[in-house]
Amino acid sequence: MKPGISLIQLNDEVQRQAAARIDYLVNTHSALRLVPMPDFDRKVALVSLDDMATTLQRWELTDTAHEQIAGWLEIPRKYYDRLLVDHTDMLIDNVNKLFEREPGTRMVRTLDGKCRAFMSDRYRRLDNDQVLANVLPHVLGAGKAGDREHEVIRSIITDRQMALTVVFRDPALRQSLGPTARGDADDTVLPGFRIDNSEVGKGSLSMKGFFYRDYCRNGCVFGARGEFEFSRNHSGGKLTADMERIIFTDETRQADDKALMLQLRDMIGAMGSPEVARKWADQLRAAKHGVQIAHPQAAIEVLAKQVGLLESEKEVALMNLMREADMSRFGALNAVTAIANQDATSYDRALELEEIGGSLLTLSNAEWQRIATAEKVRVAA
Repeated sequence: MKPGISLIQLNDEVQRQAAARIDYLVNTHSALRLVPMPDFDRKVALVSLDDMATTLQRWELTDTAHEQIAGWLEIPRKYYDRLLVDHTDMLIDNVNKLFEREPGTRMVRTLDGKCRAFMSDRYRRLDNDQVLANVLPHVLGAGKAGDREHEVIRSIITDRQMALTVVFRDPALRQSLGPTARGDADDTVLPGFRIDNSEVGKGSLSMKGFFYRDYCRNGCVFGARGEFEFSRNHSGGKLTADMERIIFTDETRQADDKALMLQLRDMIGAMGSPEVARKWADQLRAAKHGVQIAHPQAAIEVLAKQVGLLESEKEVALMNLMREADMSRFGALNAVTAIANQDATSYDRALELEEIGGSLLTLSNAEWQRIATAEKVRVAA
């Protein structure tokens, strides 16, 4: 499991970004244009033409912002990227004409001189500083009687999202899954949760169950959905603006955001119960039994298509599976989540792999059997 940064470093960066970010609500017809910018990496900038600004606003665009512009204008991403690299003038002309002929109001989220997101005017801000301010005191403080002991085992912040992984250290919640497949250790897991949030439209504010495996330091997002999963989309009522620039500050936060945070904190307490820990662990124990993988290479090929592994990840998953010698569904889960531990795996992808691994628990028996019984394709001589 990739370690991330310290909690202090995470909080420092979140607070820095909170002080530096500026959001604009603008109409594309008169207020936004793409322009050539040779000094920028992608040779293009987004410019605010708002005449209320004292200086011309120029922003370099992140990959996320480019993706969102292409999506909103319904320009195929492959075509958009080709123009961005090889025919920048054509891209600028296409985008600007569509901005003018098919106008709409967008929220432009900026940070450190970059347009980091190009969002809907219905986007509801639930930002990282707000999440940390409400969650950290509950996680790190002594809390009220009956609270379980927590440990933050990883903190991550990227251009796309923030993630905070917490486990319960209470011995009453530690779960034994029996011996490992090789019989060389007791397979124990610590239950906990992962809180995710994205300020740029790459995911909702969510909290999901999490298991941390002591044996190999793997972690997976627990795949069960229902009473112990919290998720809130960043969507709300439509914001309004004339043709002028509007800067949104922290004073505009809605009162119901506070209620959301209280719900999030309540879920932390609910997850720290022995009953929930046993219920989740029972599903992991069950995953050690059932149909076993017959042909690992063929099984990984089918699994990769089923859950969305990249080509570069298939070989690593196969090596992980063979090394642990566990051909069960549980072994396949850990073969996937172990990819997240590799130095070459980005933090964003590591978070995705933890969820992909957990998703194996929710596959139907028929879906798992199709993976486990896959056979090699024989090529005729």
